[in-house]
Amino acid sequence: MKKIKFKYIIFISILLSVIQACDLSYLDKDIEDFDTEANWAIPVGNITYAVGELINEIDAEGLEIKETNEGVVSFVYLDTLASVSAVDATEIPDQSFPSQDYSPGIDIPSPGSFIDETLILDQIPPFAFSLSGSNGEEFNKIVFSEGYLRLTVQSTFADIDMDLTLTLNSLKSKTDDSPYEVTMPINGATSEIIGIDLAAFWVDLTDDGNGGSTTNTFVLTVSGSIDLDIGDTIASEQKLSFSLDMTNLQFEAIYGNLKNQTVNSDSQTIDFDVFEDFGTGTFLFADPTLRLIVDNSFGFPLGIDFGNIAVSNASEANLLMGAVTDTPLIINGPALDQQGQTVRDTITIDNTNSNIVDLLALKPSQLTVDISATSNPNSYSTQNFILNTSALNAYVEVDMPLDVVLENIEFEQELDDINGADFEDLGETTLNIHTINTIPLGGTLEMVFYNDNSIVYTITEQVVFAAAPVDTNGISTGASTNTASFDITGDDLKTATRAVLKLKMNTTNASANSPVKLLAANTLDISITTDVSIDINNN
Repeated sequence: MKKIKFKYIIFISILLSVIQACDLSYLDKDIEDFDTEANWAIPVGNITYAVGELINEIDAEGLEIKETNEGVVSFVYLDTLASVSAVDATEIPDQSFPSQDYSPGIDIPSPGSFIDETLILDQIPPFAFSLSGSNGEEFNKIVFSEGYLRLTVQSTFADIDMDLTLTLNSLKSKTDDSPYEVTMPINGATSEIIGIDLAAFWVDLTDDGNGGSTTNTFVLTVSGSIDLDIGDTIASEQKLSFSLDMTNLQFEAIYGNLKNQTVNSDSQTIDFDVFEDFGTGTFLFADPTLRLIVDNSFGFPLGIDFGNIAVSNASEANLLMGAVTDTPLIINGPALDQQGQTVRDTITIDNTNSNIVDLLALKPSQLTVDISATSNPNSYSTQNFILNTSALNAYVEVDMPLDVVLENIEFEQELDDINGADFEDLGETTLNIHTINTIPLGGTLEMVFYNDNSIVYTITEQVVFAAAPVDTNGISTGASTNTASFDITGDDLKTATRAVLKLKMNTTNASANSPVKLLAANTLDISITTDVSIDINNN
């Protein structure tokens, strides 16, 4: 976060002019003894400051001073708010599918069979397992990066041998898209487990196993043979059972109708110390803008709720309100043919749709943003996708043109290490500050000199530059001139060790709450002269 301070160049120039007036080194030469009092008129100099030069000491990241198209100086603050990754937003829950059974239904009279043959199992219907999401998603395809599938085959056929071929029709190789297939012997009543590392596979969940189209369906087909020896029996309750479990599922990509995914960031509070040095008084921006910039690489639109943006200072807080918070605002996402790309949207919050003027009038020190977003806010789409690289990145840009009302804004600057001895030979000095000001901003100055904590001299508050007149748009129409004269006596300052400079500023017509525009072209011209009385004693 960057910090702005009004540059105290005016004060420093004034103080330096006094010190310059006290510099008697040009009298340091061999002369005869004498004792006299001299009056000197010393021009100190002239300097012109543009508006931008009066705002300086930007000493942190995030804030820039720019100009609007109208030429108004503007504070522009930019910061990163949040980043939500696909892993944070979406997960595929572990799956545990109910067991499905198959009984050959072979009618062999008890107590046993009188045949010796092999029965071909080629009429077993496909087994369809329904994969579930956490939000009612209708998955078409999932590409795995991690995961484990466990296929359990259980037989209750005692003393019966079988050879089974199991085809996981939905589980496709990443290499050649072929389905996973395994042949296994089943000897008697037993349970066999097949474990599969899913990192090498993706699943097609659109085939119901009978040639129809569906979603969320995982299909297993079984074929094989039963070896019957003389005397073998098959009871009606004997069966084959098939069950699937999928655990630790991680994805490279998900496709389908992803319904309402929640993409939220943690609440984030950032320091917003733009106003740290603005002291007391009213600082009112007439036309500020807060832009929320969102980069979205999730394959679906998002509806973002702005009801959780707030500002606060040490004593109070205020929540963003207005039309911008009434309904979720839409952030677009890349289409299916834009996978891997990012879509940027900017949502503008200004004085037409929010209370942002009131928020900044608090002179907040912190900005809190809690982004709450939901996918497919208006309608569902079957073209959604999420990649493991998908992310939502949000940035905030606060643009504060100096179209402002400043009323009784007070600044205070302390100057240490003032060497009062430099003033000892200074008689009576009048410091004259002449200003020509085209900035619609005026100021009064007070200077207090101290020895430790004791006041040794006070320069009473005076107008040092008068605010320029403005038109109905708050733009300067000319210059105001002013002369401030400060009487200084060297004996009063010779013990000073530090000085406190106080400036109070008001824009033109501030008391009427009329904003003015501080243009980059506006200037403050300062001319300083001193009338010096010097006591000189060569002894």
